[in-house]
Amino acid sequence: MEIKKTEKTIEVASAYTPELPSKAKKIGGKWNARSRRWVFDIRDEERVAELYQSVYGTWGNEDATLSDAVIVRMRANKDLYLNEGGFFVGGYMVVSLPRETYKRHGYGNEGDVTVCNILYHAGVTLGKGVTLVEGDFIPKGRPIFGIKTPEGTTIEIKDIPMTVIAANNDKLSKDWLVEIVSDLDNAALQAEKKRLLTRIAEIDTLLGQCKAA
Repeated sequence: MEIKKTEKTIEVASAYTPELPSKAKKIGGKWNARSRRWVFDIRDEERVAELYQSVYGTWGNEDATLSDAVIVRMRANKDLYLNEGGFFVGGYMVVSLPRETYKRHGYGNEGDVTVCNILYHAGVTLGKGVTLVEGDFIPKGRPIFGIKTPEGTTIEIKDIPMTVIAANNDKLSKDWLVEIVSDLDNAALQAEKKRLLTRIAEIDTLLGQCKAA
C-alpha cells in the first residue's frame, strides 16, 4: 500500500479487491486511472483510514505490516464455486479469472456476414505470494462465470498480515480450514541484521588496514 498526502488530497495505491470501489465511492473517493490510485479529500482522512483498515487490515504502517506477516495454509472443506471476481482475503488476491478474451469469426458470403464471439479462458491467475499446494482452481465459462474449487484444494499465502487473517477469520472458517504455518520472527531478524552489520564494520576495518599497509 502506498499513501501520498497533499494539502487537499490523500491518494492511495493498493492491491485490487472487488469490495473496495463501492466503499471508496461512498466516502467521496475518485479513481484516477492514470496514477492508478484512489483520491480522497484530506478532510476525510479518518474515514479513509477506517476504510482501508477494514478492507486490508492495515493503514499507513508498512513496518507494522511486515513484522505482523505470516504464512497461512488454507484447505477447502467443501466444493466451492468462487465468483468471477475471484477470491480475496481482505485486500489480498488469492486467485482470479483473467479478463475475458473473445475471438471473432465471420460467416456468410456476398457481404452477408454474421459475427460470433467465442469465449476463451487461459486458466486462472494466482495472487502474489500464493502457491497452489494441492487440488486445482478450474475456470468455468458461460452461463455462469466463476472458479470451481474442489474440496481439499490447498493453498499457501506468504507474507500476509496476521491482522488481515484475524479480521476475516469468521468468514473464512465457513469454507476453509485455516492454519498458520509460520510467522516472521521480527526479533530474530533484527538480531541477525545487527550481527551482519557488525561483521561488515569489522571487514571495513580490515580492508582499511590492508590499504594502510
